[in-house]
Amino acid sequence: MAKAKSSEPGVIAPGQTQKFIYVGNMIPAQLIVTNTDQKNQASYRLSGGETGGWTLFGVLAPASSVSLLLQWPSGRGQVNNSSAKADLYVHGNGFRPQ
Repeated sequence: MAKAKSSEPGVIAPGQTQKFIYVGNMIPAQLIVTNTDQKNQASYRLSGGETGGWTLFGVLAPASSVSLLLQWPSGRGQVNNSSAKADLYVHGNGFRPQ
């Protein structure tokens, strides 16, 4: 797996947060979170909804991905990369970085 550049859409550098909008019509929607680092694990926090919405926490082994099926009714959410060293690449049908 090639290391993504943090300037690419959907790539989130360590300690950063990226807002996303959902413009698709699939329910549930598939969102894929990938750890692009070959040596370090990555942790993330995915949240959506209005105040008091939902939050999902996850940890990824080096060079691994997870596929999440979500219902994102507000159409807006964010992914926080709480890793110290690993970039995350977040993408899915209908999900766009804001």
